Amino acid sequence: MHLTTPHRPAPVPATPATIADILRDLPERPDPFVILGGSDEQRYMQTLWTPEGFILEFQEGGIDRHYRCARRDFTADEVSLALGQYLAWNGQWRPAFEAEKVEVRTGFYRFGHALGYFVGRVRRLFSSTT
Repeated sequence: MHLTTPHRPAPVPATPATIADILRDLPERPDPFVILGGSDEQRYMQTLWTPEGFILEFQEGGIDRHYRCARRDFTADEVSLALGQYLAWNGQWRPAFEAEKVEVRTGFYRFGHALGYFVGRVRRLFSSTT
């Protein structure tokens, strides 16, 4: 697994030490976020620093399974522990914090999906009659 942040020129191999190091650097930086992910780009955990604390989100396989932890005031130590556990389980772990599903699909995405679904149904209908 690797860590991606706008403050490093390339993804960094994830270890508990690199997680703690990057989290320590986030406060007061522009774009203060980091993403922990692996080969499956649809499964990751990410955090964003705000003046109130860290926000923690994760995705479990698709944008329809994107979650945000209810708390918005995590400490760096709490986030470091959560990311470390996620790393130890190779992305197959969900944090023990209360989380809510987040709709990350825009209206344009939903329109395009519906249109594609409709066109696909029409195409299958006509191809099955020939």
